Amino acid sequence: DDGSDQGVDWKNLDYDDSSWKAGNGELGFGDGGENTTISFGGNSNNKHITTYFRKKITIQNKEDYSGLLSINLLRDDGAIVYLNGEELFRTNISEGEILFDTYASVGASGESERNYFPFSINTDQLQNGENVIAVEIHQVAATSSDLSFDLELKALNFSGGAQLSTNKTLNVNLNSDTFLIAIYEPTGECFAPKNVEQNTSLKIDCSPYLANESITIAENATLTIEPGVEIHFAENTNLIVNGSLKVMGTEDEPVKFKAIEGQSSWGNVSFKPSQDTSRLNWLEISNASGGQHPIYEDAAISGFHSNIEMNHLKIEEVERNPILTRYSNVSLKNSQLHSKVTGDLINVKYGTSVIENCDFRGNDQIDTDAIDYDEVKNGIIKNSKIYNFFGFNSDGIDLGEESKDVLIENNFIHNCSDKGISIGQLSNILLKNNTIVNCNQGVAIKDLSNAEIDQTTFYNTGIPIACFEKNIGKGGGMAFVTNSILSNSNDAVYFSDETSSINFSNTLSDTESIPGADNLFANPVFYAPTQNNFTLYSTSPAILAGIDDAGNPTDLGTKFHDFSVPASLLISAINYHPLDEESEFVKIYNPSSEIIDLEGYIFSKAFDFTFPPAQIVPGETIWIAKDASLFPDVSEQIFTWTNGKLSNNSDSIRLTDDNGIVLDQVVYNDGAPWPLDADGLGSFLSLRNLDWDNHFAESWKADGTVSTGNHPFIKESIQIFPNPSTGTFRIKSPSEKIHTIEIFNTFGKKVKHINTNSSFDLAIDLANFSNGIFFLKLNGKGIAEKLVVAN
Repeated sequence: DDGSDQGVDWKNLDYDDSSWKAGNGELGFGDGGENTTISFGGNSNNKHITTYFRKKITIQNKEDYSGLLSINLLRDDGAIVYLNGEELFRTNISEGEILFDTYASVGASGESERNYFPFSINTDQLQNGENVIAVEIHQVAATSSDLSFDLELKALNFSGGAQLSTNKTLNVNLNSDTFLIAIYEPTGECFAPKNVEQNTSLKIDCSPYLANESITIAENATLTIEPGVEIHFAENTNLIVNGSLKVMGTEDEPVKFKAIEGQSSWGNVSFKPSQDTSRLNWLEISNASGGQHPIYEDAAISGFHSNIEMNHLKIEEVERNPILTRYSNVSLKNSQLHSKVTGDLINVKYGTSVIENCDFRGNDQIDTDAIDYDEVKNGIIKNSKIYNFFGFNSDGIDLGEESKDVLIENNFIHNCSDKGISIGQLSNILLKNNTIVNCNQGVAIKDLSNAEIDQTTFYNTGIPIACFEKNIGKGGGMAFVTNSILSNSNDAVYFSDETSSINFSNTLSDTESIPGADNLFANPVFYAPTQNNFTLYSTSPAILAGIDDAGNPTDLGTKFHDFSVPASLLISAINYHPLDEESEFVKIYNPSSEIIDLEGYIFSKAFDFTFPPAQIVPGETIWIAKDASLFPDVSEQIFTWTNGKLSNNSDSIRLTDDNGIVLDQVVYNDGAPWPLDADGLGSFLSLRNLDWDNHFAESWKADGTVSTGNHPFIKESIQIFPNPSTGTFRIKSPSEKIHTIEIFNTFGKKVKHINTNSSFDLAIDLANFSNGIFFLKLNGKGIAEKLVVAN
């Protein structure tokens, strides 16, 4: 207590302290409660800054103390405590080197200078035999009025016996100081490094690693994670990358990041500004939420001014968005992304991005997009599957903020409640070989944006292409559509307001004709659109009907059909003009391999009906009737619709799922080429083949007839002429001989049956028939042709 500099040896066990003063605690001056008063020097305005204390203790067997030591410390102002020359802890004093004239960082006053503060240490720091506890007390100022020091070391002597409890929760009534010991079974897990200051590898031999605190990779350092390694993160802990991260997983041994067992979530992987490139291969991330910054790190993986290459990632069960980057260069390939929340599966702003061969699965949350690009230059989105974005205002791809020269090629976009592809805010996009199915709008272009759309197939979209001014005064959109197919457009083939323009060329529509050069109004003849197979049949008019960039003939629509999704429900039968007008019905069929929950599905247009809780299994047919009680013998599920009726002439029947996505729409007609037996003659419309496109008359038959099993568009139509006639008709069949002819009147009664000589070309004489309308059936196949006799 003489104010001298004791250097560093004073705290060691072998230091000779025989000349030191001795006394009982409490030690100090100025408070009046001291057992031993120490010296502060001769000048009250310039007291000693540091006073040193030592005490030797003897331990016979440290194993007797069960791993638990507790120090209760009274200090005024700051203190550093040592055991056998090694620092145990410090309090009220700064980090780093401490000298004999270093002031305490915080002054103790009030309760702080009267209380004993507890600190726990491990008995491994003791040694059998003699030990020394050393303490240096520092004043906060040379004019300090008092100094207080006392120290108590407690150890629990545990001699064995039964465990008190193995329950996770222990209820204890404390009447006095009590020591509780928790004894843990080893898990074989290693702790992940808190700070990666140099190149470091995490190896499979020590996996899984526990990250109880955030892992920070320093600049110029690389953390490499070997195949099969798992890191289990505590809540709110992050992997912060200032240098680079190399994840070296493989298909057989992926690397996994997830929450510690029993915890619901952890933080995220956050890439900070860095010139290094991080590479993530075969990485699975689950339970992640977000990082420290609420905007820039609101995702399982976030990047800010970073370079990140990602390949074979699987990010699905996460609490926030999967990927979000700002001012970064991003590559994402061969990966699967899904989230449970509102947001974007990948959001890229102000940088570059390449996305290829990825699977983006949506959810039913509002405002959720698969891919969102803002101010991305020369970006690429290729060969990816985007599907099931059911929530309100959810898009497959959303491009904005002057994204320029972005290529969107060979993607399959299915089931988007809003737009398959949304383009806005002065963006410039090229779309090639995309297939867009079951979206409210296929491609929407607005606010002075423009898009080239080439060899793209749209099917069952509300409006395939829409150009309009979204924000007043910002201008409309421009679209240049070539070599494409617009099939089964539910609301309109296209929409363009007065601020916008759409130019069509070499494009096919089957709903209504479109303006422009070399466009077709025809059936594209898809191979199996019911199963989402939009390959063109060999007789399709879309084959070689387009012109490619080199001026060579090319097929219309998408070239590649590499993606599959479950088939949607379809309307398979329509009884629109029955003999008993109350016995109208519609049937739906499940062509998929999945059980579909029908609750909330809606029929609209011709009649109204909302399904109650019900399911339809694969291959099942369900009836929806005007009056289900008229069909007591029906063995299938049958429901009565709420209101409305089917027109006897022409009508629309629309089926919508519980997310508002149109699954199927049929617009039937009572005129040729629709089967005429179904128009009040006792038959009803039934699909000839459940794989065929039910939007075309050729796919339907009158119920009870036999389908040939051939595609309805392979053969040329039967020719009947002249029609109307004074009674003599000529019939030519270019590819099938005619064996039998049946003739029915308008009441469905057969009035004539003719067995022919099996000819391709013959004549029938109806000169003795009264004037009127008759129906012809050839070879019993139920393809009714209307005959008009006008003698």
